[in-house]
Amino acid sequence: MFGAQEKKRKEKKRMSKEAAAEYHSKDFEWDQLRREIESDPSLLYHFLLPLDDTHLPSSSQSFSGSVSSSPSQHSDAWNKFHSRHSSGKFFKERRYLLKEFPELLSCDEYSKVLEVGCGNGSTVLPILRGNESITVYSCDCSIEALKRAEEVIDATDLISVKHRFHPFPCDFSISGFPKWLACDSCREVNLQKQDTCLSDVEDKRGAGLNDFTSLKEHKCCLGGVDFVTLIFTLSAVPLHRMPAAIAACFSVLKPGGLLLFRDYGLYDMTMLRFEPDKKVGFREYMRSDGTRSYFFCLDTVRDLFVGSGFTELELEYCCVTSVNRRKGKSMRRVWVHGKFQKSEDARKYSFVFDFGIKLYETEIWSKNIQGRLKRTKRERERERKREKERGRRRLRSVADRRASASVASAMPLLVASAIADRRAPRLRLQSIF
Repeated sequence: MFGAQEKKRKEKKRMSKEAAAEYHSKDFEWDQLRREIESDPSLLYHFLLPLDDTHLPSSSQSFSGSVSSSPSQHSDAWNKFHSRHSSGKFFKERRYLLKEFPELLSCDEYSKVLEVGCGNGSTVLPILRGNESITVYSCDCSIEALKRAEEVIDATDLISVKHRFHPFPCDFSISGFPKWLACDSCREVNLQKQDTCLSDVEDKRGAGLNDFTSLKEHKCCLGGVDFVTLIFTLSAVPLHRMPAAIAACFSVLKPGGLLLFRDYGLYDMTMLRFEPDKKVGFREYMRSDGTRSYFFCLDTVRDLFVGSGFTELELEYCCVTSVNRRKGKSMRRVWVHGKFQKSEDARKYSFVFDFGIKLYETEIWSKNIQGRLKRTKRERERERKREKERGRRRLRSVADRRASASVASAMPLLVASAIADRRAPRLRLQSIF
């Protein structure tokens, strides 16, 4: 009996691995979806700025682009979110990440990964399982999320996984990352194209580097990280704080290091589900629980990361058709997949990127859509006028037909009266003579 259960469990595990290996991201073309969505009049409000755009800057000002919220409100919203979804079933383990980002498997020994926005650990767990020599430092603005992540890691009962996972609270879009990840001197060293750090020189094998207590002994830091992962994290950051958040990632990444990005893409199913009153900025929405979500296009992602000093390696849409077997519905999901590298010569880049230089794109897009709406209104007005004119013509034609019919019916009487009028003089003459 137990042998059958074990065999069934192994078979299920094998099937899940095969399903993960067969993961694909080109079920449909994004351009075709774009044409379909933009031609639907009921969805045009997604492409316009919010009706109450008093918070939006002019073209000469820096871009804020969204309703601002305080850091405490932001973290409180996510605390409530993770408390409400504490069962762990809401987030599934992202096994596809190692296929999408094979660099996490082929990296050097004792490589360090900074996972930003770890949530309940659905991203860190497959990374730690896939590479037994990698160490992951995970942060989140939500204390509840960190608790859930620790519970998920502890539930694995794998010592080799537990000692390589180090969670810490941090809102990287507000305060940046702590100094023990990369101190000021080491960040300056990184900018001068030096990959080594005092703590790295002490022990190349990585012994003690994963211990926070060892940092006090060395009186230094980790010297930066080799990878930064932003997996469905940046979209939860208010748009006006995204440049600072990416700059913080850039500062702790070693020269030559990689930033691995995956997030919601433009025209994703979840975007189209938002009602007009949930829109707080251009392509930015706020849920009823206070959490927010931004939907990226490729140009926006490229401008954000390249403008902060990164080199673009990969950037594309992932278009996946997901099927809800219970409800029998097919859902078209759109995500943005990207890989960005910190240049070996990073001194020529600035840490601050003014996203306001790209405001004109949103304005032009909005104006184009508004112009389309105006054209639609004009066409509708013209159509109404044409319909009225056609109605008048129909009424005139009916009246003309009725008039002609009445004239035709009265014609015999008119002819008879005319003939009588012509004979009347003759009769009078005959009576005289």
